[in-house]
Amino acid sequence: MEERDDASRSISRANLNRLAELLDQFENALDPDSTSAKEAEAEFNHLVDALFTSVVQQNYPDIKFGAFRAHVRLNCLRFLAKERQKPAST
Repeated sequence: MEERDDASRSISRANLNRLAELLDQFENALDPDSTSAKEAEAEFNHLVDALFTSVVQQNYPDIKFGAFRAHVRLNCLRFLAKERQKPAST
């Protein structure tokens, strides 16, 4: 678990923001079969795969892709929940 936390800290804020945005687009799409939802999911999966290959696999070889993807998804959901709690700017 500690390695997984270290691996998730290796993801930049910009990447987390983008991953969360993509996750929100496809998981909360009114039409999950729409082209935009499918493209968002494909981009999310591609970015997770790229991060796993470039950061996690090299630095944390004991972490499996499925566990990393689940951890990223959980962090994205936490990020989105936190963002939604912020007061709207005027």
